[in-house]
Amino acid sequence: MNPRFEFVDLLDIEYRDESDRFLIDGLVSTSATLIAGLQESGKTSLAIHLVHSLLSGQPFAGRQAKGGPHVVCWMGSDPDWRNDLRDSVLKEWPGRDRVLTLTEPAQDLRSTDNATLVNAWIELGTDLEERGVTVLVIDNLTGFGGSRGLNKTEEFTPLTNALTTICDRGIAVILIAHSAKGFNGTGNGGRPGGGVGIPGWRRVGLGISGDGRSKTRKVEKEGNHGKPFTMKFTELNRFSYSLDPTTEAVPDPPGSANRNDETARKRAEALLDAEAEHRANQTAAGKWLAENDPVGVLTGNAESGRTTVRNLMKLGWLGKADGGTALVAGHRLTTETQEQAA
Repeated sequence: MNPRFEFVDLLDIEYRDESDRFLIDGLVSTSATLIAGLQESGKTSLAIHLVHSLLSGQPFAGRQAKGGPHVVCWMGSDPDWRNDLRDSVLKEWPGRDRVLTLTEPAQDLRSTDNATLVNAWIELGTDLEERGVTVLVIDNLTGFGGSRGLNKTEEFTPLTNALTTICDRGIAVILIAHSAKGFNGTGNGGRPGGGVGIPGWRRVGLGISGDGRSKTRKVEKEGNHGKPFTMKFTELNRFSYSLDPTTEAVPDPPGSANRNDETARKRAEALLDAEAEHRANQTAAGKWLAENDPVGVLTGNAESGRTTVRNLMKLGWLGKADGGTALVAGHRLTTETQEQAA
């Protein structure tokens, strides 16, 4: 008898620690990311910034993009969304030849018949996989929810089930959703898009709020992966990717950016190259690193600097001199040096 279902031993599944569950450190999940906020709060703009980072390999607000080269499929539902997106892509955007859109979104993707809906998304997943797509952006939930009642569990759950079939193929989903009453880091500001199931489905939630005139944005991160944190930045142009890094210091969530070996190594090496007085102890090292961060994230916040130094020590990039408080190279750095010498 042929079994109907296939099973895989849990121990046979490749394990990924928390740092490997992000395409952009602490911000974009390898599976499901939700961007939610009020109208004109900058949801689509944030998604564009994140996709630009993934395609170009450049950091977003000091947070490293990983896993490239990426191929992105963008599915929009607002009027004239393709031209809006094209305005962005044509501005000397690295990787703009790796952005796809559906020529005409199939109505089955919005079907109110549950079986038809899920089967359509399964077929879409197959097509995306064949095209080498690694990231699917859906802008927005309301447009693709169709006439479904997003406040009704029985109508909303099939939609998240359909989206999960995409994630199960290893394609990261970035879902944009309206929030009727705003959104904050604890999720108490109203359900994104009115959907009752989205907060439980997404692995990372990015609640965005902002001033449409000054283009200042506040992003509050929550979710199952990584630690919650808040960042602020200023858009210099609606479709520009130059961000103003002088708004508010963006502290590293404990262990997230530091788990990125390249970032951690740069910070440790920079500290060890500093004058001896700046690495006499953790406090001095934290103050120096906050003002001289080689990756440009810790813009003067001494407490964030001390936290980062402690994390570097926990992870083995820095250590203490025998019998003293001065910082020296940790076993991770000494091992790398020995391997390179060999």
